[in-house]
Amino acid sequence: MAQLEQATAQWYTEFGDALLSLEHGINAGDHDHVVGVLSESGLTLVQNGHGEAVQRLLARASRSVRDHPAARLADAAAAVAIGNTLAAESTLAALEPSWPPLDGTADRQRLLHESLRVQAAIRTGDLTPALARLSLVDAGTTGDPELDAFVLLQLGRGRLYQGDAAGADGPLRRALAHARAGRSPRTVLHALAALAAASVCRGRVSEAAEFADEAVELGRDADLTHDVETHLAALLGAWCRWIRLEDATESAGTATVALVDLDTDLARAASSLAALFGLATSQDRHGSVAAIHAGGGSSRHRPPPGIAAAVLPSIHSAYLLGGESQWANECVARSAVALPGTGDAVVIDALAHLHDQHLERARKLLVPVLDGNLMCTAATNLITAWLAEAVAAHRRGHRARTHSSLAEALRLAEPESVLRPFHDVDPSIRDLLLDSHGRFGHLGGFADRIVASLPARESGPTEALTPRELELLGELPSWRTAEQIANDLCVSVNTVKTHLRGIYRKLGVTTRRDAVAAAHTRGLL
Repeated sequence: MAQLEQATAQWYTEFGDALLSLEHGINAGDHDHVVGVLSESGLTLVQNGHGEAVQRLLARASRSVRDHPAARLADAAAAVAIGNTLAAESTLAALEPSWPPLDGTADRQRLLHESLRVQAAIRTGDLTPALARLSLVDAGTTGDPELDAFVLLQLGRGRLYQGDAAGADGPLRRALAHARAGRSPRTVLHALAALAAASVCRGRVSEAAEFADEAVELGRDADLTHDVETHLAALLGAWCRWIRLEDATESAGTATVALVDLDTDLARAASSLAALFGLATSQDRHGSVAAIHAGGGSSRHRPPPGIAAAVLPSIHSAYLLGGESQWANECVARSAVALPGTGDAVVIDALAHLHDQHLERARKLLVPVLDGNLMCTAATNLITAWLAEAVAAHRRGHRARTHSSLAEALRLAEPESVLRPFHDVDPSIRDLLLDSHGRFGHLGGFADRIVASLPARESGPTEALTPRELELLGELPSWRTAEQIANDLCVSVNTVKTHLRGIYRKLGVTTRRDAVAAAHTRGLL
């Protein structure tokens, strides 16, 4: 029987079925054959979705096979692929003493070991030392397309998760080239999805959309719809359409539904994005804002910093629009934790101060971002920063600064048709663009396009608000009680309630939350 199993294993090797070759080699107890299959095809098997099968077969293998570095690496790769990161890290740590110091070159097994460390560290957050080690070796030079693609993919993804999208671009493009020459469509899919994410971070919307659409098409054609990367790519493609004010709700909703069966945690995050993308056309604004909040803060999956940064300003704006000041404050705090030392966190903080009329504080926060001394991990947030500066300058009566800031925002937004920030920063943007009509030179057509997309600010009943009503309106987002507001304004509680009734009537609303939302829409807050 052992001889028959051995002959069958060899037959499957010759005909390119590594999984069955591995199974029959283990049945035959052929140590050298099993190690050879794992060394040659272990990574490919895992990348093609056979990680659990590899682990089951290894559990039946001899102790000498299980202790071999090729088997341990295959087991670690499978553990990472199925989400058992702690087991993978334990296996990789046990192998560590067997490797010599890194000196710029490494054999196949060492390269796989270091790239698996990075892949696991992306999930645990302890990325810096693992990425530093992988950066010491010459990645992509083994001549094995599958291994070279995998190593370069982890190097690029590691840099992406460190917030270095520009540094990730080169390795990811090389990973894609090797993957196309390899045997795993899944590796091609992952490389395309990672490149889409890097392009989103860099503000290259057209390029991101191309990568994302190709990834989704590949996922469908290669029967990889069970891979979460297919649906994460769909969400990235939806972002590209949403940032340009195109309809993104259908693709985001489809991705959400698919992720429910694959990963409920990711499905909640996708649901939050779908609600954000559909907020502008939603018939239930409060419900959509609540859905955005309910799906945020995934516990098991954290996106690359640039991806989080690309949506957080709009989420903050949505909370303010929905009258959810506490959630808006939480968003500012979450940004500071998720994006420490970045221009993105500073921009979101500045938007909060701008909303509260703390103009000088907002301006001081924005200065290092606008001067280029503090970089944003999401390039589109620099557009938001210039728009915030324009609004602050307008409120301080600096017309020249207002115009120059608007012009800079237009210059940055026009090449990729980025329209969303002009809708999110402040309702006054439309009037500011109209005030500078005809003064934007070759950007005039793009400015007109933005103006046409922005809703006209409503007038009429809101203009009848008295100075005292406007003062009280400014207190509503704090969510303090009528008694607390009355004490601060040195008036009676009944006076406050009378003014509130007048505000509700003039804004055409019946609740405090609706009054805050209406005031934001009409530029009163």
